[in-house]
Amino acid sequence: MPNRNEWFKLEGLSNSDFKNLEEIIVDVDGVVYDLPQRCIDLIEKEYGDKLTTMRINSWSFYNKYPKVYELFGDWEQYSKGEFYKGAREFMYRLRDIAGQKKVKLVTASYDSIIQPKDEMLTEILGVEPESIIHDADKSLYSKNAVMIDDGLHNISDHVITHRMPGVIMDRGYGWNQDRLEDKTDLIQRAGGFDQAALKTELFFSKKHNIRSILEEEKSTYPHAKIAL
Repeated sequence: MPNRNEWFKLEGLSNSDFKNLEEIIVDVDGVVYDLPQRCIDLIEKEYGDKLTTMRINSWSFYNKYPKVYELFGDWEQYSKGEFYKGAREFMYRLRDIAGQKKVKLVTASYDSIIQPKDEMLTEILGVEPESIIHDADKSLYSKNAVMIDDGLHNISDHVITHRMPGVIMDRGYGWNQDRLEDKTDLIQRAGGFDQAALKTELFFSKKHNIRSILEEEKSTYPHAKIAL
């Protein structure tokens, strides 16, 4: 799995042919489920510290708040979080882009919460159980996919391994502010569901060269600020 020291491999990485692009791989925590806020709420309740997601810049940040790690494997605590508004509609929109059976949730989960987590995701998001995969090594399932994830390590691993696109979900997270999207056209950043869906749809466009798509938009609307 590429780490920060291997991000140089992203420089100029491109793919002019997306004919094999078939699926969309979506992370759960921090993308459709607001686990970050649940952790912040627990920290304030148990430790008295008031934090924002921008303050949290890595997983090791939680080392001084060990009850957060307990939360990850305790369904009663984990399930007190909420889905981001519009999560179900977002999943339906992605299925419209890629196809009913071509959108999968790939999420790292403690064994102790897999069953109830599956049930929750099926009920709230309307996904089929067979479309939910529990694994921390997400690139194993993303060979011909767009990956939507808040973790830069997952996005970089996917893009470097498969030369397929990734969308960084950034809702003001301190842990993903390094601008990998400046290194390659295969990575885009989204601030919410609408942007993530639009950028995913762009990657699924019948036009294969991402750079040519961007240049075409710029030439068509020379005075517009195209935020990608």
